[in-house]
Amino acid sequence: MENKYFVPDIEDFCIGVVYEYFGQGLQFDECGRFIPDEIRDDEFMWRGSVVKYPSDILHISIKLSKGNIRIPYLTKEQIKAEGWWMNGDNVFVKKDHVLIIYPTQNKIEIRHLGHPSYTISSFYLGECKDINTFRKICKLLNIK
Repeated sequence: MENKYFVPDIEDFCIGVVYEYFGQGLQFDECGRFIPDEIRDDEFMWRGSVVKYPSDILHISIKLSKGNIRIPYLTKEQIKAEGWWMNGDNVFVKKDHVLIIYPTQNKIEIRHLGHPSYTISSFYLGECKDINTFRKICKLLNIK
């Protein structure tokens, strides 16, 4: 995949969403005091973040309108970090589920290993661009 990131819609954000923003590092500590120059990071760069509070979404909407927000596409490393182990090229297994990724289409398929028939076993076949969507799908399918 040539482009590793996409620009999300504001509707894609809720508590727990992983994203990146273009900006400076922390300028204040948790008490609201300026961080000393020798440890402050003033460089503008892409920085990873997670939505922790509902108010974060308001700040995201402002940055989103300026083009300073992006989300990385789903990677094999992220899938492994969620407890899936690789069982071939673009195939992962977790307990009694198999996951097949179709990276050129941003799609995944999740099946139950106990049912070999395609029509019976497909729990999910559809778009999954990022780790946030992947986590939501797994939660809805009760895959822990």
